[in-house]
Amino acid sequence: MEEKNIKEEPFHTADEGFVDPEGKRYHIEFKVDPKLCTCCGQCAIACPVGCITVTELSAVINHAECLSCGSCAAACVVGACTEVTVYEAE
Repeated sequence: MEEKNIKEEPFHTADEGFVDPEGKRYHIEFKVDPKLCTCCGQCAIACPVGCITVTELSAVINHAECLSCGSCAAACVVGACTEVTVYEAE
């Protein structure tokens, strides 16, 4: 059995996607609801790749850099950051 160095393995990103039982491709993203966001910055602090910017209106996630790990949602005490399933257009 070949040994793999986990540190050399790339992170799995949201753009790789998944396939549901019906064959539809999808990926997971995290979205911030600006109506709930208090701009506390806890999500940005929790993000391991630093892809969240907090403005005076709301936190904003850069989905091109996001790993969809859920750290932001776990850190959000008001529930403004949530997981969303995004299906690809057919």
